[in-house]
Amino acid sequence: MKPLVAVVALLIAGAAASEPAIDDDALKAALQKGTVKVDGLERHLGPPEIPDGAFARACKNWTLTDAQVLSFFKKATAISPDEMRSSYSVLPCQYSGAITIAGTHYQFSINIGRFGFIRGATPQDVSLFGCEDACKELFRFVAEGT
Repeated sequence: MKPLVAVVALLIAGAAASEPAIDDDALKAALQKGTVKVDGLERHLGPPEIPDGAFARACKNWTLTDAQVLSFFKKATAISPDEMRSSYSVLPCQYSGAITIAGTHYQFSINIGRFGFIRGATPQDVSLFGCEDACKELFRFVAEGT
């Protein structure tokens, strides 16, 4: 199993086995109150290593800002592990970092496949979020030569 797929599989398995890291309603309320802050943001290509090509260039041209991370979670809806497996593509291109929600620290990741997760203190504390049409502007990238 490829490392990225293995990590996502572990997160999904953990999400099915425990309480979510944060409830969708609590997240939306914190976003509305302005008590959510992105503490770090970094783009990751892979694993596995992406060979240089069209997809690698597209991923390198995809950018998310702190404000766009907040926008993703504001527009996204909570999804189940089954929805994640059946409706979203896991691609080796994502942003991840730290986020503080109402004073509590979490880790997050947003995959270019239009889904994301927020992880609590343990790998089993995971909340999954998906955002198809409402977030499509966040998943556009500037193609080379345009």
